Amino acid sequence: MSKRVVGFYRRNGKIRPITRKTYRNNVPDYSIRPITESNKTKEFTTFEKARLAKELLERNFPNNIFRIRTGPHGTMVIYTDLIKDIPNDLQNANWRVLAQHSWADEDIDKSNLYQKMMEQNEEMRDKIMDILRKAGIREKYQTDQVTGEILQGGNFFINTRPLEDYRRISERR
Repeated sequence: MSKRVVGFYRRNGKIRPITRKTYRNNVPDYSIRPITESNKTKEFTTFEKARLAKELLERNFPNNIFRIRTGPHGTMVIYTDLIKDIPNDLQNANWRVLAQHSWADEDIDKSNLYQKMMEQNEEMRDKIMDILRKAGIREKYQTDQVTGEILQGGNFFINTRPLEDYRRISERR
């Protein structure tokens, strides 16, 4: 059974699948789910968390773009124009300064710009995560107490990526 299929129904003697999209479109008030104290603590599915996250982020950052994708193993990836894509030449210049101890003025300037962009991206990630945490959407994972290894099953991870990454992925499909 495909992950997009949520059930089946019988019509004219044939069994047909019900997809998430069909379910959303045919259930009244499915997209309207107000945030209250009672459902902040309720455990949502990854799909519901993504829908709620997009609603929250669009409400808090009305002039920005958000694309949210969910993965098969409890991952949610938020693509936004708030996170800036860092060009490869800045990353390479930063590596030359740190690893190869390059003292070229151009490399140092690019490395400083790289550090500044990384700090801005980190600040925006923190703001996004704070908004999601207040609504009860947070990363959750279980670790082994002895080794610290992340255990399988029931984990939920949130990644924030630049919108340019989403466009690259869309072009490949």
